Amino acid sequence: MKLIFVALGIFVCLTLVGCAGARFTTKGGWSSPVVSSLEEGQKAIYVGSQEGRLLALNTFGRLLWSFPDQTKGESALGTVLYGSPAVGDKQVYFGTYEGELYSIDRKTGYKTSEWDVNPIVMGEGIHVVGGPAFVNSKQCYGRVRGAVDGGMLLVGSSDGKIHAYCVGDGSLAWRVETLGEIWGSPVVQDDTVFFGSQDNRMYAVSISQGVLKWAQPFKTGGAIISGPLLVGDKLFFGALDGKLYALNKETGISVWSQPFDAEDWLWSSPINEGENLYVVTVKGKVISLDVNTGRVRWSTDLKTMVIASPVLAEKQGSKRLVVATKEGEIAVLRTSNGIEDGGRIPVSDGDNGEVKIKAGLGVSGSVIYINTMDPWTVQAVDLNLGGNSLWVCPPSCGQRGE
Repeated sequence: MKLIFVALGIFVCLTLVGCAGARFTTKGGWSSPVVSSLEEGQKAIYVGSQEGRLLALNTFGRLLWSFPDQTKGESALGTVLYGSPAVGDKQVYFGTYEGELYSIDRKTGYKTSEWDVNPIVMGEGIHVVGGPAFVNSKQCYGRVRGAVDGGMLLVGSSDGKIHAYCVGDGSLAWRVETLGEIWGSPVVQDDTVFFGSQDNRMYAVSISQGVLKWAQPFKTGGAIISGPLLVGDKLFFGALDGKLYALNKETGISVWSQPFDAEDWLWSSPINEGENLYVVTVKGKVISLDVNTGRVRWSTDLKTMVIASPVLAEKQGSKRLVVATKEGEIAVLRTSNGIEDGGRIPVSDGDNGEVKIKAGLGVSGSVIYINTMDPWTVQAVDLNLGGNSLWVCPPSCGQRGE
């Protein structure tokens, strides 16, 4: 049995994330674009580049800023970004594969001056794959300096710990240890942070105290790779045992009579709309479930590998379920029955070359934001315009935006 799990782990590395041995590659990072509102109705798209920069683009694909600043000839970070950035009121926060955490002014791209050490270096040999979560609170209680004004940053890492830092000065508030690496982004609600580990367990931790909230972590039959989903009083997440679990968020006890068996790895996070829950397996099966019972409403097989989490977007006034395949196509499905709405949208680089999509999609209305690999691009596709690209960066981000 042990040999089987070793073989499965090697398969994950080689076919899904492109890692060498048991590690992610240091040259192939991807991060999901995050769309956030700026002042006067403007929006920014924050996304990590494959060379190791955080970019802020406007909705025309032009560069608002980059960190480090490529317009000033500053060198890239020399490491890659996998997780999505977390956007606060004034700063945007992100972690790198080499375990560094940065706090950047979200409007200008400048380093914040509030941390004594910038970036926070989490420790030698510690890697960050999932994005951080920002907790907007008036005060954070650090281990050394006591009460610190400002919120908290929560991030999981390869050392099997969830780390909590006070954003006011970068000091450590607490750490909670698990027995496996943490790749998914944590999810926060009220005073609780929820996260999964590759020790096959889902955890709930008090943000203010840094202690476990459930009687014990919930144990599954496989590693938990992605972040969970909160819907009302329920917590949903998938695992590499092929099952989707539904727990009471307060107790950590199952609320379905049994987990839903998708019969394939669940790598991406589920999403929901009302009473509908949507999950996508690694082999490309898209399934709609009843959020209360886990009963299957419909199932569609895309017959291609999917790593990115799906999103919901507008198309001609109605919601569509949008799924990006690893081989560079966008499938648009009707939420009522799972039938594909028109042909798949091919995604290519600026020279019509093939790309791969591993990062989750960003979305704003009918516009989908895509971060591709091999080669790296960021681009926007409008479902209301037949899936035509609005812009591709580069070259669009070679120009400064307003």
